[in-house]
Amino acid sequence: MITFVSVTVLLLSCSVLSHSPPKPVTCGSSSSGPKDDPVAALYGNLTYTWANSIVNWSCVYNIKDYHGSFEDAQKAAVSGGGGVIYYPAGTYSFTSNIMIESNIVIRGEPTTDPAKKDKSPGSLSPKTVFKCTFGLVIRDNYVYMNGRVGVSWSGGGDGKTVGSGAQLYNNHVEVASGTTCWSVSGSHKATGHDTNENRGYNQQGYANNLTMNTGHINRQKAADSGYLTVDGEGILHQASNGNDGLRNLWYKNDLSGGSSGYLAYFKLFNVIDNQLISNTAASGQIIGAVIDQDHHVVKDNQCKDNHPKCTGM
Repeated sequence: MITFVSVTVLLLSCSVLSHSPPKPVTCGSSSSGPKDDPVAALYGNLTYTWANSIVNWSCVYNIKDYHGSFEDAQKAAVSGGGGVIYYPAGTYSFTSNIMIESNIVIRGEPTTDPAKKDKSPGSLSPKTVFKCTFGLVIRDNYVYMNGRVGVSWSGGGDGKTVGSGAQLYNNHVEVASGTTCWSVSGSHKATGHDTNENRGYNQQGYANNLTMNTGHINRQKAADSGYLTVDGEGILHQASNGNDGLRNLWYKNDLSGGSSGYLAYFKLFNVIDNQLISNTAASGQIIGAVIDQDHHVVKDNQCKDNHPKCTGM
């Protein structure tokens, strides 16, 4: 399996101070920080193997060694082959844009109440807090995938404005037709639960803005059988990624290029104040919401000028 790793653009900011950055230690900076792999600690070594292969968790560049300059810390990390830019406990404000390079991770001080698979992010009390003006932007990426999900993210927003959270523009996800689905680790042909998904875009959080993204989404074969992978969604917000779909904007996204690729809110408790406008899905697919009617609220949504016509909203 060939994997293409694209640069994700995270719009944050920090001021650039006039000073000479310290020379990096062989790997990382002198103050360093935690060197464990938190992804493997939570999910196991074989679940998200990319976290082991593209990030050197033992090379830690402490932001305090660079007088708060993200640019200087990242420059040192890139010159050392990548690693972790570590922010100890505190509040850090970002007011202009930065770009995170490949093989770089930003990490805060571990909380004493660590994340668990069954705990929502809202219940945590992080020691390191980032305040961002512009939030997350993922744009102009081409993702060729064989397996699970092309682009996955979590949004936020200002708490009142539609589409004020994470911004996704002009990305493309390609799932080739007639190919065989592989496991998440890429080490074997998929069987069992590995055959789920083949998903283009996986949305979490609130107030996301998905504008003019495209995809050729196809369900792949499982191993050497004629059985096809289960899902094949184009854009999905499902119950396992949060029970509310609020203030999201999906505008002029075209997922019509493949045989699969529907755009939907799937079995959420609340689908409120969302806008789905001028999107296109493949023939036989849906755009809208798939909701269990009991104890669910679907209201104040705009779903218009889509092809096919909106359903469930």
